[in-house]
Amino acid sequence: MKYLFSREINGDMAEVENSFRDNLLPWWNDIDVYYNYMQDDLTWKVLPAVVLSVYKHFDLNRSLAVAMACIFKTVYFSNSIHALIKDDAEGQLHDNKLQFAILVGDYIFGTVLKSLVRSGTTSLVGIMSDLICELNEGLVLQNKMHGNKTQVLEKTRAPLYGTSFLTAARLAGLNAEKQETYRQMGHNLGMSFELLADKQSLKEARPYLHNTEILMGHCSNYASKSGTVLEKVIGDLHLAIYGNEQVAVM
Repeated sequence: MKYLFSREINGDMAEVENSFRDNLLPWWNDIDVYYNYMQDDLTWKVLPAVVLSVYKHFDLNRSLAVAMACIFKTVYFSNSIHALIKDDAEGQLHDNKLQFAILVGDYIFGTVLKSLVRSGTTSLVGIMSDLICELNEGLVLQNKMHGNKTQVLEKTRAPLYGTSFLTAARLAGLNAEKQETYRQMGHNLGMSFELLADKQSLKEARPYLHNTEILMGHCSNYASKSGTVLEKVIGDLHLAIYGNEQVAVM
């Protein structure tokens, strides 16, 4: 599914992809199989665009926006590699492939710290550490506690969006209360996207979108200007969820 808002950030998305590849170049031949596996994944496609949109919303530096979109893409990639590891009942073999998946996933998480240093955002280390912990808790919920679909998305996907909004708000200099409002907005926006991917969950997506729109209304005064890409993201999502076929096309 492709959204119209993405047209405005195509150049930035290409730069995110190039940075992602450059950061992992020493291991590329070994991780290519995991990279190819991600190409049909909704979060893989949407998350970097959403990160770019919220950083543009605050008119933060373009290079910073690209760096942070790459960082969130990297976090999701690493977590997805770990998620591919099965348990014994599912036939997971305890071989070199298992060991490599664990090690390379951990290695890629480590590159996130290097990227934070490189982008001058070491103040976000605590936030990103909390994100990684929450994502791992989500995998436990999914694989060991057998949480339902919505519960799992709340812990494995939505935190990526919520944390991206939180980091942008913090770097924009907003106070703690406003940062939390943006975190909630990102969380609800992420859940809207993730549930939209499953057409059977459209009704479940609507309350999350409604919350997103309410929070956006509360935050309209904090944007650098009106008509931001983020506002267009929310508008496109609204029309997609409520059935406007001109916005979401295959």
